[in-house]
Order: sequence, then structure tokens, then C-alpha cells
Amino acid sequence: MADQKSSQWLDLSDEHLNDQDMKILAEKYHEITTFTEINLSKNEISSKGIKCLVDLLQNSKELSVLLLGNNRIGFTGAQYLSQALEKNKTLTTLSLQQNHIGLKGAKYLADALHDNKTLTVLSLSGNRFGPKGVRDLTNTLDANTSLTNVLVNGMNLCRNRRTCNINVN
Repeated sequence: MADQKSSQWLDLSDEHLNDQDMKILAEKYHEITTFTEINLSKNEISSKGIKCLVDLLQNSKELSVLLLGNNRIGFTGAQYLSQALEKNKTLTTLSLQQNHIGLKGAKYLADALHDNKTLTVLSLSGNRFGPKGVRDLTNTLDANTSLTNVLVNGMNLCRNRRTCNINVN
């Protein structure tokens, strides 16, 4: 990894990173909180890798964009991210498309987003959580008006709110 200590972003997309790499990343960058964007899309990260990143996410004071699309975090990874969302007050965009989070993962995220008022964009396309998962997320939108885009398979679940533009991809 290049020394990006002074950088505002970290792009490690499509690098075949795995859970062990996430452990190293979390250890190496544990004290660094100046990143505004981290792109870890298109890797081989599972829930174990996400667990390594939770402390980093909970303590970040600058991170606003986290891109994790096309990994394999599953519902357990969604649970870990939900725990991080409860403490993180800077993340505005979270991309989790194609991560196999399922119905349980959608429920974990919906519960965490009930009180999180900083996240504005959540991309969840391709996670196969069905109508029940969509209903859980939609119910969260009643309590969370900061979300403006909740993207699920080409549909924006915020479409019925004036402050929300839903686009499901």
C-alpha cells in the first residue's frame, strides 16, 4: 500500500483484497482519521473483514463516503456495519450493492438507520432481501428524514418524500 497519510481518499477497489488485508488495513490506518472517502468495492471482503474495519469506522471523524459494493459481507457484515453506524456521525454515503446481505442484513441496517441522522445515500441494489426487507427500510424512512436516496434495484425508496430521490439500480 502506498503511503496515503496526507490523502483525503483511499481507493483500493478491484484489488482482490480479502479479510486478512482488511485486518492489515485497520491496523496500519487505525490512527488515521483524515480520509473522507474509502473505496473497497469489487474485492473479496466478508463479514470478518468488515469486523476489522468497525473500530476504524466508529472512530473516524472525517469519513463521509464508504464504498463496499460487490464484496461478500453477508448479513453478519451488515450487522457489524450497523453497529458502526450507531456511533459514526460523519458518514453520508454508504454503498453496499451486491453483498448478499439478505433480509436479516436489511433489518440490521433499518434498525441502525432509525436514529442515524448523517447518512443521506444508501445503495443496496442486488442484495435479495425481498418485499419484507424493503418494508423494513421504508418504515425507517418515517423516522429518518436525512436519508435522501435509498437505492434498491432501480428504485429509490424515498420517492414518496419531498426530501428523497429514490433510484434503484
